[in-house]
Amino acid sequence: MVNVDAVTCIRNRPGVLEAWLYAYANQTARVSLFIADSSTAAGEQERNRQICRSFGAMHLPVDWHEWNKPVSLNTGAAFGYSPHIVFGDVDCLPARDLVERAAKLADNDGVATCRIHAIPEDSLDDVNELWDRWDSFAQHAVARHPLAKGGFILVPRRAHERIGGHDEAFNGMGAMDVDYYARLKWLGLEARELPGPVYHVNHSRNLGIMEEIGPDAVKAAKKRNQQRYNKKCYRRGPVVANGGAPTNAARLPTRAAPARRKP
Repeated sequence: MVNVDAVTCIRNRPGVLEAWLYAYANQTARVSLFIADSSTAAGEQERNRQICRSFGAMHLPVDWHEWNKPVSLNTGAAFGYSPHIVFGDVDCLPARDLVERAAKLADNDGVATCRIHAIPEDSLDDVNELWDRWDSFAQHAVARHPLAKGGFILVPRRAHERIGGHDEAFNGMGAMDVDYYARLKWLGLEARELPGPVYHVNHSRNLGIMEEIGPDAVKAAKKRNQQRYNKKCYRRGPVVANGGAPTNAARLPTRAAPARRKP
């Protein structure tokens, strides 16, 4: 059976974590779950910890005062041990066999992603009916979005470590997923697209980072991050981020990593 680590991050987004855990815990591949939680709302991290426990997932509190997705994703990946890692946005739900197909497609020299279809937010009213409603999701999905990248991307762990992980200099919102995808390709990995798709839960744009720092700050962060990416892309590098050491060890939660399973 294929072994994969699934990593996501969450910050002040109630109501979506359980569906993400359910979707990944019921994959045809053997998936280990890692949730990096930088929530600041009162009681939110404790609620998320309890949800993670019910799915056998590792809940990793991230003490980070700003919205920094790369820091959270690198934290989650640092605690894994499987030969492949799938990074998925917490509001993007894969079909039941998508992780297994992605791992086989990526193998050791590729990166696998897929297209996104949007589904209504009320689709998650009863997470226990998730699989029964998959055909309904496909029927009611809206127009296809671009390649998922941040929503669903599976990479060999060795490649993730070689490029230094997600670039933690990207802060706020925008461009970090595209940068990560580009650096994997610059490293020499072949981009491979699955038929997919992964389903994205529609939500109000006022949720999450919009609500936390405001639309003007989000717009400024997007512009700053896009400029950083454009400069890197123009020079075609550097491939390696964070000095080659994803996530400063001093910022990692103070708990032991799970023992590595033998292949």
